[in-house]
Amino acid sequence: MILYLLACLAVKPGLSGWEGAFHFQHPKGWEVVKNHRFLGRHVVVLENRDGPGHITLELYREDRSTRKKPLSLVADVYAANLGWRQGYVITPVAQHQLLVADREAWASDVVRTHGPHRRLASVVMLRGDGRVAVITLSTEEDSPHNVYYAFDQVLSSFDLPDDPPPEHTVNDTLLFFPEDPT
Repeated sequence: MILYLLACLAVKPGLSGWEGAFHFQHPKGWEVVKNHRFLGRHVVVLENRDGPGHITLELYREDRSTRKKPLSLVADVYAANLGWRQGYVITPVAQHQLLVADREAWASDVVRTHGPHRRLASVVMLRGDGRVAVITLSTEEDSPHNVYYAFDQVLSSFDLPDDPPPEHTVNDTLLFFPEDPT
């Protein structure tokens, strides 16, 4: 009973659930359907009012053993396990490096199949100071372009205000074409 009461005290619903932890631009036509903070884990779910798709933003503490592993591996394992408890079969499609909030991020794209139903998911993971941010788009295969535009809007505006990015987060050779030798 005492643990239940402590857990209830740790939950802080309302718009302040993510404020201060991370910032993002709220896409037009998307509604916040879940917003809570529980024991240091922040979760916000946006749902498209005009069609399929939802965007989930999570921020949680990263344990030391996971912190020692490459971000690409952590992101790939996270995406591969997305929904397996609900019986989804996960098929990896692609993984690529990108910059989000001026720091290294990894995007893992997967197809989630459950019986005759198929959904696409794009999972973007980045690290802050001892924390991991995960931004996930889950939608149907034939979703309209505005769903992907909303996801891009969230990614482009995402920020961890209390965690300034390190000086060098990404190998510059991965981001720029080499100079023309001629």
